Amino acid sequence: MKFKNLKLLIMTLFIAASIAGCNKNPGNIEYPIEIPFTEYSLDGTSCSWYYSGRLIIINSKQDMEKYLFCGMNDSYPDIDFSKYSLLLAKGNTENGIAGISKILSQQSSSMYMLDVEISLTSLTNATPTTWRIALLTDKIDEASEIELNVMFSYGKEFEVKEHYYYSFDEKIFLEQVKDKIFFKFAPNVNKEQVLALICSDVSLQIIPSFAVIEEEYVTKIAALESKDGSYIPLTTIEAFKAREEVISAEYIYASYSGGILGLNDRIAVRLKETTFYKQLQELAEQYHCTIEERSLFIENRFNLYLSKTSKLDAIQTANLFYETGLFVYAHPTFYYPANLWPLNH
Repeated sequence: MKFKNLKLLIMTLFIAASIAGCNKNPGNIEYPIEIPFTEYSLDGTSCSWYYSGRLIIINSKQDMEKYLFCGMNDSYPDIDFSKYSLLLAKGNTENGIAGISKILSQQSSSMYMLDVEISLTSLTNATPTTWRIALLTDKIDEASEIELNVMFSYGKEFEVKEHYYYSFDEKIFLEQVKDKIFFKFAPNVNKEQVLALICSDVSLQIIPSFAVIEEEYVTKIAALESKDGSYIPLTTIEAFKAREEVISAEYIYASYSGGILGLNDRIAVRLKETTFYKQLQELAEQYHCTIEERSLFIENRFNLYLSKTSKLDAIQTANLFYETGLFVYAHPTFYYPANLWPLNH
């Protein structure tokens, strides 16, 4: 995939003013904090879990009865949900499982992370093996977010690569960097509005290598990172998206070759010769995209722009487009820090 050079103007004085203008985080709690838990087992009973999600938090007996089935001779477990929460997680692997280790940590006042490491055997099963865990821990507020991070180890430890986009028919894997956010602003946004947004959350600071563009007719971009390296909650991103001056706000991504990528709302597609424009229009409407640009130099090449109200990001949406088989390519576009990544990549 080829990207056009992006001429970035680094606003040194503006960045310095931005950093100086923001207050320091008044909190004195140092995150992350490891949270103790007790493994919860149904062994010796006829009860069994049934749920389809990867991670579920249970904070009441009524919730537990939605995900637990018990036979006539067994009663539902007695848990004091005024003091405790029950976390359920599950997943699949094609290999046998030698062991499972778990770490629950609090990343911020309202953000938790459940790290699960699955030790695999060399045995490959004909059907996927399902692993499940149930953890009892001190009460977690229902408004808090809990993210599941699954690691597999087999000989050499590696991380499951869930984030990728298609470069033609090749999958390019990425890692989501959850302590950094990339922004694209509306064309009419001025420096004062950008500064107000940067200073609106005292736990975040600007990333100088991503420039804020002031030139007329050029897209304005910026990126923030957490000051203490903790994960930025999804609720924070959604709050930024709700602001009128923001076109897109997403976690930053990193390629496995070391590049840092700023995801925005633009998707580039090229129709196959057998694909009709109406098919593109139908997909764009289905996935909340607008078709705004047709290439003057490449036949059947279009730029789509994803609405920030979509529940999917540009990577997920582009993948759905490509997997229809209607496109030569369909991929998101990225911005790159001026001093960290080749602009003609």
